[in-house]
Amino acid sequence: MFRFEEPTYLYLLLLLPLLAAFYLYSNYRKRKAIRRFGDPMLMAQLMPDVSKYRPDVKFWLVFVAVGLFAVLLARPQFGSKLETVKRKGVEVIIALDISNSMLAQDVQPSRLEKAKRLISRLVDEMENDKVGMIVFAGDAFTQLPITSDYISAKMFLESINPSLISKQGTAIGEAINLAARSFTPQEGVGRAIIVITDGENHEGGAVEAAKAAAEKGIQVNVLGVGMPEGAPIPEVGTNDYRRDREGNVIVTRLNEQMCQEIAQAGNGIYVRVDNTNGAQKAISQEINKMAKADVETIAENTADGVIAPMLFIAIGGAPLGFAYKAVNTLDSMVAYKNEELINIGFFSAKMDDICNFIPARFAAVMLMIASLILRFDFKGAVKIFKRDRFAHLSPNSAQTEAVAAGALQIQLGGTHNYFGKAVVKPTIGDDIRPVEYEDIKRTNQLLYVSAVLSMAVCCLITFLIYVQLF
Repeated sequence: MFRFEEPTYLYLLLLLPLLAAFYLYSNYRKRKAIRRFGDPMLMAQLMPDVSKYRPDVKFWLVFVAVGLFAVLLARPQFGSKLETVKRKGVEVIIALDISNSMLAQDVQPSRLEKAKRLISRLVDEMENDKVGMIVFAGDAFTQLPITSDYISAKMFLESINPSLISKQGTAIGEAINLAARSFTPQEGVGRAIIVITDGENHEGGAVEAAKAAAEKGIQVNVLGVGMPEGAPIPEVGTNDYRRDREGNVIVTRLNEQMCQEIAQAGNGIYVRVDNTNGAQKAISQEINKMAKADVETIAENTADGVIAPMLFIAIGGAPLGFAYKAVNTLDSMVAYKNEELINIGFFSAKMDDICNFIPARFAAVMLMIASLILRFDFKGAVKIFKRDRFAHLSPNSAQTEAVAAGALQIQLGGTHNYFGKAVVKPTIGDDIRPVEYEDIKRTNQLLYVSAVLSMAVCCLITFLIYVQLF
């Protein structure tokens, strides 16, 4: 059995006749120019070292290379049978505090039951994601290994109660370390840890564990359950509350400061879980942002990382290409709005904006053509480009992001966190459907097709410059 996994890329083969036509036209212009100077036979005798066939050989080698590249993008496959494997999305490990303080009822029906219901709703929203569960008090252990079996996840969730761990405490650091080791070795997926706790009796090491996880690319989010004012802890099986040795009722309080420190160290967010559904919405949005950030990066880099260098090389050769990359690299290094780099970064950012002004708009056009070839929402890409192409702090970034958002029917932009500070940005596109990790693959497809189209245009530019100069 022979097939192409991505047959849409075969449309790129239609570019080959155009390249051949331009090459033949350039040869015609060259021969015509030679006839102006004299007899072609005489000119050939005067230039015996000039090869008659070398330019043709070089062109047809490039011609074949472009054709093979298009075929490789289509991913030819051989085999006896076809097996469909669904692509996985985000991997989420939920670390749930089951210490006795989670029995407090300052949120209804209790902190623990509220947390379990929240987890259940999060699992209901998952489609191609994987989820695992860790429970902790004084110790931490795996309640459910990471899996895509959501039914089993909800069954294990129902059996969770404080009696699972006899040692009391709040070993958040140990739970984060265990969660960080529990992800699959699969590459190219987002990883997040969601710690649900009241933070009481915190044993230390949590901030360090969250920082270590963040360095591995794992985002650590914290959901604080309870109220800072606190509440007594019910004594199971009685109508009384837990008391200390002096007979005083024990009041447990949400340690928000500690929860915020852990979330900040883990490059995540902190949300208080109260009697509303706000925490669930916030954490769902944060998980979706993991895919959204990748889509935005790919869309933006299509212009300044791929197509812009092609254009500069086509116009001015390698020297101009290297000059552009120097400007672009300097912008990536120091053009950040923080106190340390604000002065030197301003010039770098403006230079990059100037150099990318035309390439960004050219890349947007190429992306729109690519969306048509890939059968994405071409009309949506054009519509969002016209409407939101300036909806960004940068004059260039939204040019390609708007096309990607329209083609994929998703919404990009919005508030982002940089160096722990929230930066409010306008949204790009319409929120027709939530962003999923499959959109990363789709955006890469847009990048590949637009890159091949741009390569053809750049070859044409080079030919035209060559014809005019020679």
